[in-house]
Amino acid sequence: MKKFFLSAVVVAALVSVYVVADAQAQRGPASGPMPTVGIVDISYIFKNHARFQQQMESMKQDAEATKNQIMKEKERITKEMERLKDYKQGTAEYNKLEEDITHMQADFNAKAALQQKDFLERESRVYIAVYKEVADAVNLVSRQRGMTLVLRFNGDPVEPGNRESVLREINKPIVHYTREADITPDVISEVNRGGGGAPPARSATRPTGVGVPGRPQ
Repeated sequence: MKKFFLSAVVVAALVSVYVVADAQAQRGPASGPMPTVGIVDISYIFKNHARFQQQMESMKQDAEATKNQIMKEKERITKEMERLKDYKQGTAEYNKLEEDITHMQADFNAKAALQQKDFLERESRVYIAVYKEVADAVNLVSRQRGMTLVLRFNGDPVEPGNRESVLREINKPIVHYTREADITPDVISEVNRGGGGAPPARSATRPTGVGVPGRPQ
């Protein structure tokens, strides 16, 4: 009876081991597959995003034209203020011109503030639209590469004589990577597809690893 009990315990143990092993075989390793990690330089992509640069240049030209208009209006107000010297303070003419100048200054300030707000909102809309496009491109490229995680990094080379640049380099969260992990050139190709922008080619001598991550050339 005792032997039978021990045999039953051993059989039960073997069965339980088999069941666990079979379940693990179906699920794979308990910790799951090792994630494939990629990196992407968002700042560099914005600098090489053809349509984004075109939009920024268009906004720059509009801002310059608006600035010229504002300067002309400011010069007009300045000239009117100079005219005050032609009238004696306290006279009806002086008071009338002074009131006109006050209204002109108020209109000028309101118009300048409104235009500044308009440009900031316009710039924000462009940035968020392009960022969403870049994020979609990162998602597409990472899926094509079988990557489960993509981290943002900055590949700007360190400037040894610049303290802030050196500190940024030391504090970078990513200290080593392989060229294959960097999907930046592929993302640039994706966002510039059909936009007339030529993505920078991947350099054969591009540095990788610890220190200066390098930059797609």
